[in-house]
Amino acid sequence: MLNWLQTAPRGSTILTFLDFCHSGAAASLAVSQAQELGQHFGLRSLVVGSSLPGDGTYKALFTQALLDLWDTSSGCMNLDTMPTAVLAKMKLGAPLTGTEGLPVVLVPYRGPLCLGNFGGDHNLLFLYGGHDAERAPYTYQVSMADGDHKTIISSILATTFLPIPLDKGRYSISITREATTIGSWDIDFSSGPTEIIWLDTAAKPRDLGQFSEQVAETANRAGVEKSEVAKIQARTAAIYRLVGSTTDATRIEQKMISAGTPLSIFVAEDSAALAANPTTKALLTSVSMNDSDHSIQIAEGLKLLGDIKSAAKLLQLAAKQETHPDIKADVATQAYLAYIASGDVNSAVAVKQQFGLVGQPLNPSGTKLPVDALQSLRTAGIAASFGAHTF
Repeated sequence: MLNWLQTAPRGSTILTFLDFCHSGAAASLAVSQAQELGQHFGLRSLVVGSSLPGDGTYKALFTQALLDLWDTSSGCMNLDTMPTAVLAKMKLGAPLTGTEGLPVVLVPYRGPLCLGNFGGDHNLLFLYGGHDAERAPYTYQVSMADGDHKTIISSILATTFLPIPLDKGRYSISITREATTIGSWDIDFSSGPTEIIWLDTAAKPRDLGQFSEQVAETANRAGVEKSEVAKIQARTAAIYRLVGSTTDATRIEQKMISAGTPLSIFVAEDSAALAANPTTKALLTSVSMNDSDHSIQIAEGLKLLGDIKSAAKLLQLAAKQETHPDIKADVATQAYLAYIASGDVNSAVAVKQQFGLVGQPLNPSGTKLPVDALQSLRTAGIAASFGAHTF
């Protein structure tokens, strides 16, 4: 186990369940050392035995009880509720008495833990709290958006980021920090298997690239379809290129080529034409004269090619052509965010004034913000431009 822990990717969460007679006797110095080594290498681990040191086990009933609970659970089992929940399930299949079949925690998990639905549909909600989340954790709740709005997860974000596996459906997410409401979001997994809520107000643009790369790796390990993982990799390469990390962008693109999913398959022909000649205003105007959905599609291609400034210009022109008020505001907001992502704060302010956008952070004095504030604002703008939910 010690040797295996050294090979586990940094940041992994490792849950170990031992289902054999007298498994509680495994609470030895070696197990404690394994835990400490794991924490040293940035791992979070949990070891649970199926029985106390003096008790036996019963035909893998412990494993079956766990699987049954995970398959049927709509909420959380934590370390306080898990042993009794498992024992109750086991008693349905065996005549247990006293402490027989009572699971024992051998290595406690450090931090909040939800042993509930593990997302059989391979959907992942990522919460990004940033590097100071351990110092000042967030509290989050996940509730069903439909029906009785039942809360299925209530826990703490105390790490840089957290992937939460969920099934298909619509969810309401609410997040607080130190008794202050950060925000609420409605998440719908019908449009894709991954969603991101970006909470960090101090991140640098390159932090976003590194996080996006981790999202792709986590999604791949979680069984998300290869084509969807490739889309995340394409966004990652674009983010790296946008923030000047050309070597990292090339590395990701080469990885995509090796997997048979080159960046080009996600980029429309019009996007490539605009990227090749972004100063041709006539071409931008021509594309924007089409419906807004078409312009958004072309703009997404431009973003993937690293030309987010042209994407912003196209979206601004498309918003000007749009007649439906709600669609106009949505496209204009996307143009505003794209300008921020490109670092062009003056144009972002101009778009806000041109379309009367409300609820956006920049104002005519926005260009006088401190450098760090502008940098974190740009990071959030990039995140939002590539589909993340921000506040």
